[in-house]
Amino acid sequence: MSQMSEVVVSRHAAQEIMHCALTAAPQPCAGLLAGHGRSVGAAMALVPHPEDGPGRPHAGDFRDAADTARQHGLGIIGWFHSRIDSHEPDEAAMRRLEQLSGAIRELAPQASPIHLLVALDTKGRLDLHAYVRNHADRLLPVPLRLFDDTPLYLRSAKR
Repeated sequence: MSQMSEVVVSRHAAQEIMHCALTAAPQPCAGLLAGHGRSVGAAMALVPHPEDGPGRPHAGDFRDAADTARQHGLGIIGWFHSRIDSHEPDEAAMRRLEQLSGAIRELAPQASPIHLLVALDTKGRLDLHAYVRNHADRLLPVPLRLFDDTPLYLRSAKR
């Protein structure tokens, strides 16, 4: 099998994902990834519904997030979720996100949607891991690269 292409995550999207994971902890968080191809330009956290359990958004939330992405010229290319108890992907959580995504009729057509996992069990660090499903329906890790889409120094009106 050929190597899967790397996933590129913008700094802004990575910050949105990390913020979601930190503010939801110790509960899991989940959300959608927006962008093009294997490039993640935005991440949209989905609000869990307490009556359904922690980290469980509704299908309507997926549709609303997809509409927002479309308004910004982006397609939905995958999902993210966090775990505080492990740095391994949660197959059940990923399946649930895949099923809820059935509400998004325009899920970007690609070989496999991207799954990002934020691992919070790393003794003070936050680890971000990328996975895709192969043709045999197995989750495989793929290389992940962060893209710094912000200037090194913020521009000032006084310069």
